Amino acid sequence: MTATTAPSAQVETPTFAQGYARLLTERNEGRPQPEAPTMMKRGEYHFATSVFQPRTFEGTEDESIEHRDELYEALLRGDKFPPLVLWWSGQRFYIIDGHHRAMAIADLARDFEAGKLKASEPPTVLREGTAVEVFVGALPEAMAAAVAFNSRNKLAMSKDDKTERAWKLVTLEDAALSKAKIAAAAGVSERTVANMRERLKEFGNDYPDTDPKSLTWRDVKEGKVMPAKGDDWRDKQGKAWGKKLGRVFGKKPAEMPDVFLLAIHYYSTRLYSRMAEEFEREVNSDF
Repeated sequence: MTATTAPSAQVETPTFAQGYARLLTERNEGRPQPEAPTMMKRGEYHFATSVFQPRTFEGTEDESIEHRDELYEALLRGDKFPPLVLWWSGQRFYIIDGHHRAMAIADLARDFEAGKLKASEPPTVLREGTAVEVFVGALPEAMAAAVAFNSRNKLAMSKDDKTERAWKLVTLEDAALSKAKIAAAAGVSERTVANMRERLKEFGNDYPDTDPKSLTWRDVKEGKVMPAKGDDWRDKQGKAWGKKLGRVFGKKPAEMPDVFLLAIHYYSTRLYSRMAEEFEREVNSDF
């Protein structure tokens, strides 16, 4: 019997910002790493998928489930797997590479406990555990390692997954993560990383009260930014867009407002109509 549940089963799923903050707290308030294990049983290692799993599986859910099913069947045969790669947070060991393998082990344990397997004894991996190795380094370095591992193994990361993880690494602003290191780990160009860093500087100026780790690269790139709660967000968003318009058009809109209105009309007739309604509302308001 094979596993057929979605890849996200049995794992914790806070946002990246929440997961990163939690792990950083564990790291800062935790204890030194114990002797590095070479074997571990299920339940002795933990998941922090929002931080260490760079794939979103968007559009590839079937491929992910098929891969997990293949691993499940291999476990039933008693095949040996490459070690899970773990990182010590100061409180517990987290998987940074081998999420599918660990979830297949969890599926196997669930089915054995439910009596769905023909075997009377637990499969080898449940009795003896699975091989593990420990990555030693700071949290940002462990994140970079997780991206590097996942960008090279069987289920290739999508382009969007790679750019999103590169953005997450950029937002950490960690001196140990050079432009070249981030690019190599995520499988993107150094030019992409440089562009992200430039956007991060602009973001800090435009939205000083908003944590960039809470946003995706796509949202930042397309200007879909949700300011921090309590901000006068319309004013801030207007200033940010105004700066962008100034960089592109300079003083031309003020010198040729009729042409600029035509440009808006050609860009979007719906936007043109809604702007006309907004102007009328402003003129008729009491303010």
